[in-house]
Amino acid sequence: MTPDYLGERMSTLRADAIRNADTPRWASVVVRHPVLAALVILVIVFGFHQIVGRMVLRGLDDGTVYSTQLGELVGETLSVLLVVAIILALGWWRSVGLAGPVAKGAMRFAWFPTLIVVVLFMLQLMQSPLTDDAKWLGLGIPNVFMIGFFEEALTRGLVLLPMLIAWQSRPSGVMRAVMISSFLFGIAHLLNLFGGAALAPTLIQVGYAFGFGVGFAALLLRTNTMWIGIVLHALVDANSGAWFGPPADGGTDDGSASIAPLLLVGLPLLVYGIILIRKREQ
Repeated sequence: MTPDYLGERMSTLRADAIRNADTPRWASVVVRHPVLAALVILVIVFGFHQIVGRMVLRGLDDGTVYSTQLGELVGETLSVLLVVAIILALGWWRSVGLAGPVAKGAMRFAWFPTLIVVVLFMLQLMQSPLTDDAKWLGLGIPNVFMIGFFEEALTRGLVLLPMLIAWQSRPSGVMRAVMISSFLFGIAHLLNLFGGAALAPTLIQVGYAFGFGVGFAALLLRTNTMWIGIVLHALVDANSGAWFGPPADGGTDDGSASIAPLLLVGLPLLVYGIILIRKREQ
């Protein structure tokens, strides 16, 4: 009998969802070579995201912050549709955690990311008041939700699940899958360099995304639902500006403060994730 180590680090429901994942024969290579498949999927999806996003921005740009928000929203929505189409084609809607029962006591595992959201909100509120710009809110709120859905479904779904399926019989398979999928999520942010981002802030963003990925992967494994992570991911992103209006005219960012998200979010979520999926007795 093939050994099974899934139950040591996740909820019973999540372990069952992984064991019972039914991959179509035409897509079996995704499970046989999960890291290579993850790289191909990331290149295709993020390439689509970058190309389509720029095309939409150019088409809608009228020189205002609202057109930028609208362009980003349309681009994110199209990227979400692509990820959803791939998940449905693979028959993994339930297996990735977008459907199915939620593990008992799931919300108690979300207290720490929720605390981070509250702390970020309070810190941002100390710097600027909540916006009363209804147009900005109307574009910003669905935009951050789409970002949360896109990144969670892609990296904690399409990237993480094949690794868990492929390595479920390895003693360190779960931790390995979480770490590698989070690392790939982090280095995917290097694509921002092609958009003109500076090197140092981008490297810090890579580290931030890695810690973020470990924390939210662990949350998925213990709760058996991706929706908690999607909502919390969106709320983290919302604290970067969705609640507080467009940036002030003439404002500049030299990247000197970009280490704050790494210290406040990335590193705490990394530790939280490792603790959450530590090996435990059956």
